[in-house]
Amino acid sequence: MRANKWLIDLDRTFDISVCTKNQKVQYVGHVLQGEAGIWWDTKRQLLALELGDVATLTWEQFKKEFDSSFFLETIKQQKALEFVNLTQGNMMVEQYAARFMELGRFALHLIGTEKMQARKFQDGLQPRIQNQVACLRIENFQVLVNVASIAEAEQQSLVSQVDKDQKRGMPYSPGRNMGKKRVPYTLDKGKRESSRECSTRYSTTMPKMRMKA
Repeated sequence: MRANKWLIDLDRTFDISVCTKNQKVQYVGHVLQGEAGIWWDTKRQLLALELGDVATLTWEQFKKEFDSSFFLETIKQQKALEFVNLTQGNMMVEQYAARFMELGRFALHLIGTEKMQARKFQDGLQPRIQNQVACLRIENFQVLVNVASIAEAEQQSLVSQVDKDQKRGMPYSPGRNMGKKRVPYTLDKGKRESSRECSTRYSTTMPKMRMKA
């Protein structure tokens, strides 16, 4: 949906800028183009009459005005329900994270804190990835996305190695390409093996990460 993309693009633009929340509203007219730009030119004049000064409009208020203008209530409810049922499925972790952020703003009551956001995201991960990251008890969303991506890459590497060995008619040996032999996380052993290896696997990947008890 174009309207949703406009707002996502705005947030991404401002994320890399030094604008304050109030400055975001002032500068938004320079970013929105086409239909969205026309809407804001008209809306800004109406808000100026109502508020006296558009500069008093906060960024959150702007997004609320934007949503009410471009999203019917039924569509917002549909998006919120879609977020409630969102899981990774066949998506890559990064794709799942992008979809999560896109739909999450329609159900902010479910991700009102960083911890809630991370938990909701973790619960929707593919079971094999979820088993590997759950024991880390990560409460920061972006850190969780990064760690889940690492777990996903490791699993893909393992599957690729198994496929190559099978094509060569060789049994898979996890210690053949490593400095020392260790039991890898397999695709069918589940949470028991994942939990046992979790701390050692990621302690080398992110040595400075401090997990909450």
